[in-house]
Amino acid sequence: MKRFFLGVSSLVLAVLFSSCPMEVKDAVITVHDISLNRPATGQSPVTQIANTQYTGRVEWKDEVGGTTPDTFKAYTKYTATITLTPKSGYTLDGVAANFFTVNGATTTTSAKNGVVTAVFPATGEIGFYVINFRTDSYDSINAKLLVEGVNCIIYAELDASGNPTVTESVAQGIADEYDNHIHAQITGAFGPVKHMTAEKKVTLLLVDIQDFYAERGTYTAGFFTYPDMMSKSIEPMSNERDMLYIDTNPGFNNMATAYDTVAHELQHLINFSNINAVNGGKEMDLWINEGLSTAAEYIYNSSDDPDFNPSDDPYFYVNYFNRDPDKTIAMGNNFFVWYGLWENGIFNDTAGKPIYDSLTNYATAYLFFQWLRIHADNDRLIYKDIIREGATGTTDYRAVTRTVQSRIPGMGLTSDTDWEKLIKTWLLANLIQSSTGVMGYQDKIPEISKKENGEKIDELSITYLTDKVNTKWNYFFPGEGVYSGIMTTGSYTPPSGSGSHIKYVGISNDGSIDANTAGGYTGSFLLTFNGNPNNTIADTAGHVYDSSYEAGYLAGSGTPTAKIGKLKALSRTAAATTEAYTPPAAQKIDTNFIQRRLNGAQNGQTIIVPPGWNPNAFVEFLGQ
Repeated sequence: MKRFFLGVSSLVLAVLFSSCPMEVKDAVITVHDISLNRPATGQSPVTQIANTQYTGRVEWKDEVGGTTPDTFKAYTKYTATITLTPKSGYTLDGVAANFFTVNGATTTTSAKNGVVTAVFPATGEIGFYVINFRTDSYDSINAKLLVEGVNCIIYAELDASGNPTVTESVAQGIADEYDNHIHAQITGAFGPVKHMTAEKKVTLLLVDIQDFYAERGTYTAGFFTYPDMMSKSIEPMSNERDMLYIDTNPGFNNMATAYDTVAHELQHLINFSNINAVNGGKEMDLWINEGLSTAAEYIYNSSDDPDFNPSDDPYFYVNYFNRDPDKTIAMGNNFFVWYGLWENGIFNDTAGKPIYDSLTNYATAYLFFQWLRIHADNDRLIYKDIIREGATGTTDYRAVTRTVQSRIPGMGLTSDTDWEKLIKTWLLANLIQSSTGVMGYQDKIPEISKKENGEKIDELSITYLTDKVNTKWNYFFPGEGVYSGIMTTGSYTPPSGSGSHIKYVGISNDGSIDANTAGGYTGSFLLTFNGNPNNTIADTAGHVYDSSYEAGYLAGSGTPTAKIGKLKALSRTAAATTEAYTPPAAQKIDTNFIQRRLNGAQNGQTIIVPPGWNPNAFVEFLGQ
């Protein structure tokens, strides 16, 4: 009976399970990216693919319909037909139309269908995403590989007819200049490029960057954008390579400027790959990054051209500093707050036109970093030391002060927080211009005494104010300093009401300084400056500035009769700048994403971006 009972029980259970089976549905395929390399000249086509959810058979055809070749031909467009077969447990049911993608190709497929058509650009050509500064968006362009150098790969944008917009001979010249001069000089001074591509070469894309050249007469000569060094899974518009964008129109009207741009942007790439990439995305302060890139232009020019070509950009920086066309330098504008009042059209010029002066940032940053190099015990290698500090996580002003402590002991910094002393010494050096010591450039600015179109630079021309008699200027941002004349009594005592970080120095005709804190500053000139080391602009309310600006006084009591040191042209005075330019309390800035990014997000600044934009996308550029 026992056996009989068990037999019956087994039979009953068998019947129950056979009549009521448990239903298990196949999972819908979720892997949309088909891993298939784009065709490359001389390589053999891939005919089988596989991943965890499906396998695939790949058939290739060229432009004339030829079947799968043994190897891909040069400059030929290929189409891959990929037939996918789901693996056990997966199904195509529920897969949407055009769900599948192939990197570098235009793909089409029907819903619930595993036949994918992937159309590739011609071999030797590739599609790139390029920022359009006119529309604040990305353009998709095709470019042709023209030259592969030792350290670089040169692509040129294709025109509407599919022809490169740059000749191969021009591209070869760029590759030669990069390989023979730019690469070694810039990596030697700033550090290596940490490549993300297997060929370990920097891509240079020669492209007509879409900007406002036609309307404004200025253009974007080139840029580096760090999303390119991230995978598409993180940054969908990434080109997944270490690359620089170099403008062809009108950029190639002056190839010397184009080469300067390559050197400038290569520093940005090095800066990112040695600092951001190892610090979890923490970036170096913009003024340091840009200052190092202006130094890269000096290094490229001074190393490659000992006689110095005055048409090159470093000459432009010194010339711009001397001309101060918008008179913003005279009112304190410099590099430390890269995106402040003077860059945003908050103040007007004497004709009532808003001032948008960002070139002063580059000009003053260039001089500051030349000043550091001239006094460093290791010359240009001080730049590499600053980047090393950034790689350890010190990415604000202390990357500079720490380096100065070790490399310029004569500066007398007592700690890495002694920014006030460093910025004060530089501001005084611009006025005093001693041939010895740190209160000048030791006659080592290569642009001095060079000529351009018959114009000669004899020295830095400093504008001091004579029309601001005992005037309270409310808008000293951190790092900003203004020179004014002290009346013939030779002493000035500022009234009460100065900001907590506002400092004063009296300068005599012989270059001696009076930095007492008692209130009576003696000399012929007065320097008023903001020594606050915190240059972060709080932007959460959409304002261009916050409480980091402070009020200070200008003596402005007439023109001294004697001159300091080498400054023979100190009688030049600034155009009138009055309190009528006081900005409204809630002045809004342009929320244009690209323009705001380009003109200088500081560390810690909150960027308000339009819907759909990735707030981590950050662009560095050199606008001429």
